Amino acid sequence: RRHTRCSREWSSDVCSSDLTEAGLAWRDVQALAFGQGPGAFTGLRTACATVQGLALGLERPVIAIDTLMAVVEDARQAGSVSLDAPIWALQDARMGELYAARYRWADGHWAVDQAAQLWPLAHPLGQGLQAAPAQWAGHAVQADPDTLAPLLDTRCSGTGEDGVAAPRGAALIALARAAWARGDTLDAALALPRYVRDKVAQTTAERQAARA
Repeated sequence: RRHTRCSREWSSDVCSSDLTEAGLAWRDVQALAFGQGPGAFTGLRTACATVQGLALGLERPVIAIDTLMAVVEDARQAGSVSLDAPIWALQDARMGELYAARYRWADGHWAVDQAAQLWPLAHPLGQGLQAAPAQWAGHAVQADPDTLAPLLDTRCSGTGEDGVAAPRGAALIALARAAWARGDTLDAALALPRYVRDKVAQTTAERQAARA
């Protein structure tokens, strides 16, 4: 919770207080982790800028965490998925699309089976999931409940503590620790968001067409 609080408040004072409560100081920080994406453009830029500022000031490396991998890790921590089969992370990407990526658990850590991509809601399950039905986790159903709920309910849904798997702080921390153990760190200057999609928003005409 302390780690999540720091990431949300964007305040060095708050983080300093939490470090003090843990009996630590800024000099004890070895690296700083952040959710790299894919996700909301503003949120990714804010996370990236914050971690860069702290890391440059402390002269520490950063750890970029795959946000969709954090979704399946949250489901794993909730005990709601089988580690014997691949699992899809499916997240609402807005603008009529989903973020989708497939992972598998091997040798005690997650490995990428299929890198993050965008799927249109008009073809919501993608060729990969249709060809190899598998369990999934995320809040994809929120994008279009009428279309997606019947389709995804036929597959094993991985859930988190509130019924929906999400990139929560505990999942990010677990992935960060694993990355640190492998030596997967970056110079702060190389900490960049992973958008997957370059388009920020729909035009007025596109929004009107979608409503129609």
